[in-house]
Amino acid sequence: MVDIRIKGDVDGIGTALRLRDLCDCKIVFVTGQGDSQTRQRAEAIHPSGYLQKPFSPEQFENAISQAFLSGP
Repeated sequence: MVDIRIKGDVDGIGTALRLRDLCDCKIVFVTGQGDSQTRQRAEAIHPSGYLQKPFSPEQFENAISQAFLSGP
């Protein structure tokens, strides 16, 4: 799971891209940002999931399950 808004020079989307370059890992974004520009940037890297804050424990569990069940 990667929060889109993190402190530093690189946001969560950039961090997720770097992780993908280093290893074959699933990305589930978590964010309180609901604007279309942020969503488009996140969706452009084809994450395994996307959770909008606040989310329920069931939504969290479903996102993780879907990430593990999705293809490579």
